[in-house]
Amino acid sequence: MARLLLAIAALFLTAWLSGCATLTKSQCEAGDWRGIGVSDGVKGYATSRFGEHVKACAEHGITPSRQLYEAGHAEGLKVYCQLDRAADEGMADRPNYQVCTGELGVSFNRVYYEGRRVFTERQRIVEMKSELDDVLGELAATTDADARRSLARDVRDLGEDISDQQIVVDRLLRSLNRLVEAERQRLSALGISG
Repeated sequence: MARLLLAIAALFLTAWLSGCATLTKSQCEAGDWRGIGVSDGVKGYATSRFGEHVKACAEHGITPSRQLYEAGHAEGLKVYCQLDRAADEGMADRPNYQVCTGELGVSFNRVYYEGRRVFTERQRIVEMKSELDDVLGELAATTDADARRSLARDVRDLGEDISDQQIVVDRLLRSLNRLVEAERQRLSALGISG
């Protein structure tokens, strides 16, 4: 019985470890290192991800080409390091791997973090709506008149809070759009496209 459990555990461990690999065997065998670099760059990954690819392919006896990967990665960053992308990444709460450099990187980070503020304030609305749903559920379930009046006040207050929070989000979105435009103009004055 103990051997069976060990065998099952080993199987799960192998499956789990292979699931962590950044590339499949067929991707390693295909050897499209430039394309893999482009893909990683477009997703905003740092070039340090190449080391993970090396480990994944080493299991299959394949050595990736760093030169082709880095050339593709640089190409992919041209797509990723755009101000609209920075806003989208921030508002989606995706990680910022700090891969955009120079003045473009400065602008990208400014816009990204303003986008994160929008995300945070939107999350507050989501939380308030969830709380409102809970209160509405309680209201529907109770027949006690005093409890119903109290819950009705809570519903009204939460509705007002959600409206007020939406105003905050709308203001932040306008601020984000102004920031994107200001950073575009700043970069343009430096001869940089963003």
